[in-house]
Amino acid sequence: MIPAGVDLSDLSAQLSQGNVAIGEHAEFARAQQSQLRQAIAEINSNSAELANQDTENTDTLTGDGKFGIALIDTPYDKAADLRDVAQELQLRTGVETVIVRTPQGGAAVSDSYSRADLEAAESAFAGVSTDVGLRNYIEALSSPNPSWLVFAVVIAAVIGTALILTWHAVAKSLHN
Repeated sequence: MIPAGVDLSDLSAQLSQGNVAIGEHAEFARAQQSQLRQAIAEINSNSAELANQDTENTDTLTGDGKFGIALIDTPYDKAADLRDVAQELQLRTGVETVIVRTPQGGAAVSDSYSRADLEAAESAFAGVSTDVGLRNYIEALSSPNPSWLVFAVVIAAVIGTALILTWHAVAKSLHN
């Protein structure tokens, strides 16, 4: 549910113009406005370059689109409310990944990243200014995730090799 006091029309217009939107009561963000605009411009420029370079990997989402951030300071009941705001802003603007931040927390939605990846990167905002947190967040999203299938196959191969070598050693010692 969209929290009362969130002006989706205003936030959508701001996101559409410059990928940064600051809510009416979000005083915590006003001092960082120029740093946020610079950060989001660099991030979107870098992700456009990466999208042009990484066209071979078609089986995973690459996060190759634009990012937008909306900063609001409106009371909300649960984190899902912030996700609803992000979803609505994404639908209205077409920005591929929308991040919504408040002084207490945040949420994000994306056409390019899984919800699990978005939530795993949330800690990037902890204890730093919003612009630094934004850069850290995008870096965390862009870092390659370990392939658990490859990891499991390697572990199984190591265990299998150890079992075969042990069995071979025991069989050899019994024949002597």
